[in-house]
Amino acid sequence: MKHPPSIAAILLAGGKGLRMGQAIPKQYLPLCHRPLIHYSLDTLLSIREISQLVVVCAPRFKYFFKLNSSQKLSFALPGEKRQDSVSNGLKKVLKSIKWILIHDGVRPLTCIKDIRKVIHGALENGAATLGTPLKCTVKEVNKNLMIKKTLNRAFLYHIQTPQVLRRDLLERGIKKATQESLTVTDDTTLAELLGHRAKLVIGSDTNLKITTPLDLKIAEELLDATL
Repeated sequence: MKHPPSIAAILLAGGKGLRMGQAIPKQYLPLCHRPLIHYSLDTLLSIREISQLVVVCAPRFKYFFKLNSSQKLSFALPGEKRQDSVSNGLKKVLKSIKWILIHDGVRPLTCIKDIRKVIHGALENGAATLGTPLKCTVKEVNKNLMIKKTLNRAFLYHIQTPQVLRRDLLERGIKKATQESLTVTDDTTLAELLGHRAKLVIGSDTNLKITTPLDLKIAEELLDATL
């Protein structure tokens, strides 16, 4: 990009991570001797197009970020739902910034190359997300776990973050979800609610979402392999 636009990143770090079974949320657990959240934080701060980074976290965990004195950094409170946390983060973004990148704090291995790819996809289309093709057969079942049909996996993808949206799409999508009492599990769904199709950008299998102790172990091994 010759003249890249200014982008604000919202780093979601307010989850409770109950499935990990630890005393603190999973995004603050150690990963190769560093807090897991620091990997995403440092990666996003290294991208020159990102002029502001809003961390969404509970106040009692802000001390995890005290060692970083970047002027790009600010904080917002978590909300009840994902879109509420995104909305809280968005309120902290400077009005002059028209592009918003949203990233899960529990994806520590996202590479800069993929982040730049999804930014480019959003600039062309208004909204974009990283994703990877499904490798396994997927079945749709009923409430009794009886198989109803086999889905065509050629058109099915695992959705990842970061996701990047034009600010007006994000704001209007959040408003619509709130008005209709909807819960979304990713941010491009907010664009879909407005009839705007997001672009899928092929990401990397190593962009793991850390949910269980096994995920953490895999991330450790992947990091060890790169050292």
